[in-house]
Amino acid sequence: MKLTQKAVAALKPPVDKAEEIHIDDDIPGFGVRLRKGGSATWIFQYRVGAKQRRISFGRLSAVSAARARELAGENYAKVRLGGDPAGDKVEERQRAVETMGAVLENYLAQPGRWRERSLEETTRHLRQLSRPLHGLRIDKIDRRAIATCLDTVTRRNGATTSNRVRASLHAFYAWAIKRGIADSNPVAGTERNEETSRERVLSAAELVAIWAATADASDYSAVVRLLMLSGQRASEIAGLKWSEIGKKHVIPITEPMRVILEGRPRREGRDLIFGRRWNRPLTGWGPLKAKLDQRLGSAVTGWVHHDLRRTVVTRMAGKLRVMPHIIEAVVNHVGGHKAGVAGVYNRADYPEQTRQALTAWGDHLLAIVEGRPAPEKVVQLRA
Repeated sequence: MKLTQKAVAALKPPVDKAEEIHIDDDIPGFGVRLRKGGSATWIFQYRVGAKQRRISFGRLSAVSAARARELAGENYAKVRLGGDPAGDKVEERQRAVETMGAVLENYLAQPGRWRERSLEETTRHLRQLSRPLHGLRIDKIDRRAIATCLDTVTRRNGATTSNRVRASLHAFYAWAIKRGIADSNPVAGTERNEETSRERVLSAAELVAIWAATADASDYSAVVRLLMLSGQRASEIAGLKWSEIGKKHVIPITEPMRVILEGRPRREGRDLIFGRRWNRPLTGWGPLKAKLDQRLGSAVTGWVHHDLRRTVVTRMAGKLRVMPHIIEAVVNHVGGHKAGVAGVYNRADYPEQTRQALTAWGDHLLAIVEGRPAPEKVVQLRA
């Protein structure tokens, strides 16, 4: 019997057995499976070695006979060429759960792969800034999806951050390819933003304006002021935890910093100081800075958060005469004076000196923003 729409409409469910299969006369393996309960589905069955395989095209009520015959013909051709349509379907179902968000956790959890700082940055790049990609199947993410994600990061967080996210995505896909999770790297060929080397050091008047514009009680204003007082990276202050305060290898807390921190509310069960979500630090830097820029008006223009760090370093070296290796310890910079793994513990090597330097810088900054004569030289640092 040729399985046409008219022919299958005349078929009746079996009465004395659980199911009954009617095979088409033209396409080998193409048929209709009728169950005792009344359900009827299109099927295609074939053999791979000694095993019989079967796939379904859907119910008769949902798929026309013409479409079912078309699908059966396509699958028959695949089998003749050595394919396994049913096996492909199972594999497709298994791969469907391999989204970027799911695979990402295995990537970040690799033992021995990451330094602490590198893990923090990569986690921020891939978990937070690449979040629009998380729900997509990793082998289906294409160059267009990557480019769209990077364009959003560029718009919200700047060209440099977008380039760092791009590098993290590229490394992630290189790892996925080695494990057979992806066949190609969709990051390759995406555009990298041009970066301009910045040498911006904020003037005393600009420091006064930023300090005055961050007088509200928001998390973001508190973070900006702590950046001004500490010279740390923005991500380090945004991710600061209550449990870190006072610990070794963590920036010494000076009195002006302590005043800011004591003004922050503590949320039960949440170790992070800034931000609202229990497991995420302060986010949304782009919109938050845009609002600050509106308050600043023409007083400070064309600045970025990293300029605060550069300003601290420059003024410490110039106005306060702090030695370079102490400045590197203060800002936790792995540079010429403290390169390599030892740089991670920079602060631990000079605990008293870094505290003195930060205290002197805090006095200097507060004198500027309060309109008092700023001290030109740091007190002699004890060995």
